[in-house]
Amino acid sequence: MINKKEVAYLTGALLGDGYFTKGYNYPRIGFSSSDLDFIKLIKNIIYKNFGFNLNIIKSNLSDKNINWRDHYKISSRRLYPLLSKFMTNNKEIPAFIKLSNKVIKANFLSGFFDAEGGICISRIKSRNALDRRIYLYQKDLKILKKIKLYLRLFDISSFIQYQKGAYALNVWGLKSFNNFNKNIGFKIKRKQDKLNLALLSYKQRNLKWDSNLYKEVLSFKDKYNARKIREIFIQKNINIPQKTIERWITEATKNDREKRCRQQRCVYRLQTF
Repeated sequence: MINKKEVAYLTGALLGDGYFTKGYNYPRIGFSSSDLDFIKLIKNIIYKNFGFNLNIIKSNLSDKNINWRDHYKISSRRLYPLLSKFMTNNKEIPAFIKLSNKVIKANFLSGFFDAEGGICISRIKSRNALDRRIYLYQKDLKILKKIKLYLRLFDISSFIQYQKGAYALNVWGLKSFNNFNKNIGFKIKRKQDKLNLALLSYKQRNLKWDSNLYKEVLSFKDKYNARKIREIFIQKNINIPQKTIERWITEATKNDREKRCRQQRCVYRLQTF
């Protein structure tokens, strides 16, 4: 029996690292990647859902350059008529996904991110801060725009930029990382491990500052801007990023405003009672 969630993952992977050949006599579907774990995962899904135990073909890209990774692929003519019922080519998101529910879309996204995406954790030297991105590369801008809309279904923020002959979709922010991890995630272990590492780094950042320091920073918010407050604490050998101070002030201002609104509504109800 075909598992639609696994087939959705398969179509996402096919959109990223798959190919169709439509020769008159020998149409064929295949997957090609330098990630052996990914190819093994695809092979297993095909076997479970379609009963084909495909052979993995290994290609040595270079015997001299150790930085060039080996390449792996699987392909099948018999798979073509079965999988093409769900996906007619690897150039656009199939109707099967467009008309599906959120669970199916999430599995499709997982396959696409496993094929074309990853995690970047880097340090911004100018601000001495960590930059964390879940990224996805694709030459077709229309596909990325549709992926961006699908991510919004799970309250995941992203933006698209042009980089080195292709488009890159980037997911950022702790909330979006949590929602991606909860609803989509990676099935490739090394990518999921890196996502877990990124989430852990957010937790470490949030635990870095204690409540007393937070209150001390906010005691200056009505007198100085974030830049001046940061300078005050640098003189105390406490290096709090300016963006962190700005976030604290924004959150506190919002809470104060909501508190005043509640008090005003309460006074109004007492006066009209």
